[in-house]
Amino acid sequence: MDQIQYFYEQKIKKIPFIPRKVDIKENENILVKGIRFSGKTFLIKDYLSRQKNFLYINLNDIRVDLDSLQSNLQTFIDKNRIEIVAIDNYKKDFLIPKSKQIILSTNEPIYLDGFEMKNLYTLDFEEYMAFEKAIDTKIVFNNFLKNGTFPEISKTPEFKRNERFFEMIAMLFKKDIEILKEISNRVGHKSSIYQIYTLIKDKTKISKDRFYSFFEYLKETNLIFILEKFSYPKASKKIYFCDFALKNYLSFNRDFSKIFENAIFLELFKRNYNIFYFDRIDFFVPSKKEAILSIPFGNEVGIQKRVSLAYKYLKELEIEKVTVVSVANGFKFYENDIFIEVLPFYEWALKL
Repeated sequence: MDQIQYFYEQKIKKIPFIPRKVDIKENENILVKGIRFSGKTFLIKDYLSRQKNFLYINLNDIRVDLDSLQSNLQTFIDKNRIEIVAIDNYKKDFLIPKSKQIILSTNEPIYLDGFEMKNLYTLDFEEYMAFEKAIDTKIVFNNFLKNGTFPEISKTPEFKRNERFFEMIAMLFKKDIEILKEISNRVGHKSSIYQIYTLIKDKTKISKDRFYSFFEYLKETNLIFILEKFSYPKASKKIYFCDFALKNYLSFNRDFSKIFENAIFLELFKRNYNIFYFDRIDFFVPSKKEAILSIPFGNEVGIQKRVSLAYKYLKELEIEKVTVVSVANGFKFYENDIFIEVLPFYEWALKL
């Protein structure tokens, strides 16, 4: 059977899909970008399950003959009057066909004219709650911290989760795990790329060019994120993972405070806030004149002391409000003229 005919005859039935904050609209040419395992295929198949005349092709299918596919695809679309063509795992050198609606997905840093580009990240806390379907928010939060943000992991039986997470890491990063291990030790810390390279080169044989190339790939594909210091773009940067739970699977040094900080960063980033760090301030949101401090544990006296130490820098940035995100604490106070609100993560994330 011809490969295109095979794909055309495959029916997509309604799947148990939990809506995400990114959706596909009818008659919209769309490029869905996201790392592997972020849920792109489920998003596309859920949309197609409600359509009639479509063609779904997965370019990662090892049976696909790309040359033959490209040579015959447009003719097949025209002959069968196909209105929707979805190409999963699209590669930039693949010729895009013409149809009423084109849906593409990729984990590569690709930008296309004439396409609505939508980023599908791993789950934020609000989405995770929908996946868990639990009533008790505190229980969901504990599971969130334990399982991380990959949709698949939240649905994997507990006894298989560790094994599956390691498999996913191997597929995401392939042979460069040693580099990831060193990066995991720098999560939430101020570092330069060169500092990380000097730490790695003594442990594994890697050229400077290859390391810098791989690091750039991690950034471009949103596997890691870089946070700049406000008004000091050349200062050391902070590094965060696409899933805060990755650190647990790359190092025995789990440093919960940095994992928690990574979780806060991701909630802010996924809501498209333009954020920075500053002296004694974990996150600064200029558009809201708000500072956010990550203090997972501590009593009122300890939290107030931390805020007091940051007061000089809060005034320098003309901060109007400080939010302290904790695991379970919740109270309010003033540091001189600045309002401080301490919130548990699960309350704060749902208010964003």
